[in-house]
Amino acid sequence: MKNVKKINSMISNQVVIIGTLSNQYAVTLNQEKKMKLAIQMENAANILRIQAERLGTVTDEVYGNE
Repeated sequence: MKNVKKINSMISNQVVIIGTLSNQYAVTLNQEKKMKLAIQMENAANILRIQAERLGTVTDEVYGNE
């Protein structure tokens, strides 16, 4: 159960990071900066996907997969 809470916290933090990057992207006029932010958002989204998959695995281990 401790792992589930830890992963949920990590997911929450990653969502905040993506939101912050998205807000910066929306107000940035510099195209190079936009590209950098887009790459950072893509990387953060990939990390989020991996964390969500890990949460699914840990949840199955804790609660079963029935």
